[in-house]
Amino acid sequence: MSSLETFSQVRTDSNRAVTLVGYQGEWLEDQHELFERLEDTLTRIELRNQGKPYLVIMPGLKPFVGIEATTMNDVPTDMLIVTIPEDHYAVFRFEKAWIGAFWETVCTKENQLKYRIDLDKPRFEMITPELQAAGAIEWYIPTKIEGST
Repeated sequence: MSSLETFSQVRTDSNRAVTLVGYQGEWLEDQHELFERLEDTLTRIELRNQGKPYLVIMPGLKPFVGIEATTMNDVPTDMLIVTIPEDHYAVFRFEKAWIGAFWETVCTKENQLKYRIDLDKPRFEMITPELQAAGAIEWYIPTKIEGST
């Protein structure tokens, strides 16, 4: 198993609350189908706010794929509205080739303590043209407040 520092850069960040409109799956493997479904839906409705697509891992390891939206007009009834609350995050940036090693490594007890990550809250990846062009991924994982367990 690799150390996170071997293949990723880590920084801390605070994010504002973000409201997303999209689809939720039952299994992590559903994310690819959810992205296809979201893209198909967005070509048919006026929902896009030039927002970024997100992959969110909800508590219980359920994937949610959505896009930022400021207006909730014409949201299809089969779509969900999810708000990622304002929070503090450990942000892990790495090359796409390291995705398997990242999840194997970040979820260890040692790294949960080291980075104070809170896997009980939603964590997410924003899909941006800049990251895609660089072949990179950034995962935002909430951190625990100092003194909490």
